[in-house]
Amino acid sequence: MRGVCVRTHGRRRRFLRELQKTLDVKASCEAAAMGRSAAYAWRREDAVFAADWDKALAAGTEERKVKREREWAEYRARWG
Repeated sequence: MRGVCVRTHGRRRRFLRELQKTLDVKASCEAAAMGRSAAYAWRREDAVFAADWDKALAAGTEERKVKREREWAEYRARWG
């Protein structure tokens, strides 16, 4: 029998923070100590959580884009 995932504010915060950082649902679930099926069920059943999930992915994607652009600019400045 599988355990029940209690939906707490702390678990939600850990999941979303890790998702923004890694863009990886599995890693985010591990950080929040919950299974992927529980995360996807939470997303399906809670529109606010789903919107925050989408925002975390968008923010993480933007952060990676900015980081790559900065690294590329530094590379071009150094190597021409």
